[in-house]
Amino acid sequence: MKRKGFSLTELMITLVIMSIVTIMVAGTFIYQEKMMHREETISDLNIKARKVSSYITNEIRKIGLSRLPLTSSTMFGIVSGSEDSLEYTYDSDNGTPGMVDAATDVHIIKVANDTLFIDNFPALTGVGSITFQYFDTKGDSILSSQLPVKEVDLNGNYVLAAGRLPVNRIKFTVNVHSPDKKEHVIYTNVCSIRNIK
Repeated sequence: MKRKGFSLTELMITLVIMSIVTIMVAGTFIYQEKMMHREETISDLNIKARKVSSYITNEIRKIGLSRLPLTSSTMFGIVSGSEDSLEYTYDSDNGTPGMVDAATDVHIIKVANDTLFIDNFPALTGVGSITFQYFDTKGDSILSSQLPVKEVDLNGNYVLAAGRLPVNRIKFTVNVHSPDKKEHVIYTNVCSIRNIK
């Protein structure tokens, strides 16, 4: 009686085929895991970008807010609006209503060291940059050569240059990145200023 079995060559071929199949399955699994991690990171960045947008939108809508009628001699508005920062005033009513109180009524939005600062307090980390674009009451974009925008000074005096119109919309773009800076999301929003002179 002859015993039938597998030859060494057959075993080696089977082993090679099984190894190739295992490598393909493992490669697919690793690729899908990386993609899932990337999608989670991008989703988290989108949430963070919406949070940044919400912070900034809430602040921009307050520009020029006064607790007294606009006929008051003290004005609130943009102190200095550049491409990468925005300094402005609004009557927060934590001081003297209708007057610019330097401690409570002067505000700033800027990015430094990958952190968004609002009023010089860190609001959110992982923000690589912010850019502002300004539009006047006619809807025309204010050119970068005309920056910084200056509507009022820190004493509440109206200092808008003759022939210039006040700003009524601000477009801002934020670049939010992951901690390892491999992924990033760019988020743009346009916000109207509530109180137009």
